Amino acid sequence: MAGNQVVNCTGCGRVNRLPRTACIWCGDPLPQPDATPGAEAEAEEMPPVIDEFDGTFSSPRAAHVTLEKIDVGPFTMLRCPETKGLFMSEHVLNILVERQADKVLEAEKMTTGQLRQQVQRFAPEQRIEYIACPICGQQMQRKNYLKSSGIIIDQCMAHGIWLDEVELQQILQFIASGGQALAKALAAEAEERMSRSVYRSQHHGVRNMVYLSAGRRFGWGLF
Repeated sequence: MAGNQVVNCTGCGRVNRLPRTACIWCGDPLPQPDATPGAEAEAEEMPPVIDEFDGTFSSPRAAHVTLEKIDVGPFTMLRCPETKGLFMSEHVLNILVERQADKVLEAEKMTTGQLRQQVQRFAPEQRIEYIACPICGQQMQRKNYLKSSGIIIDQCMAHGIWLDEVELQQILQFIASGGQALAKALAAEAEERMSRSVYRSQHHGVRNMVYLSAGRRFGWGLF
């Protein structure tokens, strides 16, 4: 059954579950005919990034609290026992999202207008507060997850993502309602607008150069 098969993306090499047609990691088209036998088991055995860190780490929301290591299925992440926030690698979050997205494959067939009506989005928090990565202590970047969810996450590009208490649940709700498909559709529309803008700019530039050259040649007063 296709839903139980996985393939490796030819672009980035990462594992994706069929019948997905585009890589969840890099967006490249996936090879469809030949699923890789046994790759699903291999995907489950990929070691969580957080396991590479030894020692104790303080909560970015409560410096006096030590983060505890918890296992969620095959994954490991750090949790603040006081604020209930979670710190995980981007890799782990992407796998959790991919599993949720696999349940809503029909969303890929919807129009952008249909997705706008269906997708559950959230109002961005009004409070702006930058927090430090619990691993390296550097200030993390604030990002609107998938640019359209309204869920503001804190990310250290080197070590992982901090999600406050309800944010993981919100992300999974966003994905379950078709949020990933909406994000891809909006990105495709933005890329098309950019391409049109570049084409118009190049077209007008060439036209102006032609007019300028002609004006100089024939001595038009405007030139």
